[in-house]
Amino acid sequence: AEVMQQIADVAVMHDVPICLDFGTLLGAYRDGDFIAWDDDIDLVLTEDDFPALLRILPELKAALPALPDTIVNISLFSNDNIPAAVIITFKNASGCSAIIPFEIGILCRVFEGGNFITKGYGTEFIAPQVHFRSYDRISFLGREFNIPHQTESYLRFVYGDWKLPKQNTTLADYPTQEPGYQKPLKTSL
Repeated sequence: AEVMQQIADVAVMHDVPICLDFGTLLGAYRDGDFIAWDDDIDLVLTEDDFPALLRILPELKAALPALPDTIVNISLFSNDNIPAAVIITFKNASGCSAIIPFEIGILCRVFEGGNFITKGYGTEFIAPQVHFRSYDRISFLGREFNIPHQTESYLRFVYGDWKLPKQNTTLADYPTQEPGYQKPLKTSL
């Protein structure tokens, strides 16, 4: 929770409209908490807002809580020199088991063919444009977060019956398009 609060605080301070997505959105909206079996945090920005995130990465990195016996890495993934994702990983130091390792993915959604699509970082997840042209808000972990407009419609699009918890969801269950896949270039920050 502390990590998400720090990310929210830095994003608000710099007017970077980070939006909850996928399992993080589902947990926040349906349960008011993280989903117990979800092993990552999913955030997105549109292509217009993603450059603002890149400008604040040094401050974001400095704001992340220092967890004892853990290693934090921030990587930028790009395709054709176009930034596509920031991935923050939290791992245990060698011989330690202080945390359950997890990652935070902040993906860029690009407007293409009437949809907003996560581009350049593996599977291309699609979403109708109405959900990312503007945002609604939710109180989560004591902070205000952006969520896709018409959230319940978006959750139905992604999950079908989103009110019913499903523990074994795989990438194949999400609405995607076949990418013209290119291996993303990883840069450690």
